[in-house]
Amino acid sequence: MAKYILEQGGVFRDFKHWGTMPLATRTRRHQEYHTDGHFYDSLQYCKIWKIL
Repeated sequence: MAKYILEQGGVFRDFKHWGTMPLATRTRRHQEYHTDGHFYDSLQYCKIWKIL
């Protein structure tokens, strides 16, 4: 999604890594179960009609 926003003329003003935290529910990806995830927070500016 970030790449698409930048390609459409959007701008990222802030990007914070919150760290690794437990997921609300266990999830399966590539035949492996995961219980932790990396969480990020970003502040982005873009024109809404270009995203839709």
